[in-house]
Amino acid sequence: MNVRCIIIDDDNIAIEILKHYISKTEMLSLVGTYKDAGSAINKMNIGETDLIFLDVEMPQMNGLEFLESFVQLPPVIITSQKKEYGADAFNFNVVDYLQKPFPYSRFLRALNKAKLNKGNNINSERENLFVKIKRTWVKIPIKEIIRIRADNDYVIIYTAKEKHQALSSLKNILDRLPGKDFMQIHRSHIVQLHKIETVDGELIEIDNRLLPVSKTYLKELHERLNML
Repeated sequence: MNVRCIIIDDDNIAIEILKHYISKTEMLSLVGTYKDAGSAINKMNIGETDLIFLDVEMPQMNGLEFLESFVQLPPVIITSQKKEYGADAFNFNVVDYLQKPFPYSRFLRALNKAKLNKGNNINSERENLFVKIKRTWVKIPIKEIIRIRADNDYVIIYTAKEKHQALSSLKNILDRLPGKDFMQIHRSHIVQLHKIETVDGELIEIDNRLLPVSKTYLKELHERLNML
């Protein structure tokens, strides 16, 4: 079994130690290393990641905020120099909490706890989505999101009260939203299914606007809306 893992840590020494441990472990394959949580959010592919090694104390966005910004994640093992974040970390159903420095034997014990089967995700619901707007991470309540539109290297997130322009891809945002509530209907549009007002052929009305539905997504949309 090939378990694809990533490291999110701003400590070069800790990164090198983890790389060494991963290289010694036949089942693990390192597919990405990120020096901050924001880079990981913008660049990693959740669908191609089976395990995350995550530091807590990082600039701009810490590890706990990273966890809060996702609805679903692969198993997460926290690595931190301090003990005091443990209780908060386990509230996010992390697999284990390793205090730096830790020996290879402790690393292996954490892997055993992870029960690394494909599709083993942390399924606890998150209430908020963190997005980067200019240089600041902003929290948006997921239930308030009506629709999301791609705009070159940005996305526009629309709520009933306001809209936010965030530096992100549409796919990255979709990966971080609850799949039961949101759906991509077009290469440029994601919508909250509960907010759709009408469906007319290949158009939907949502937020008092008409949006196109690509033929690729039309059948799935009908099924998910329970259209007979």
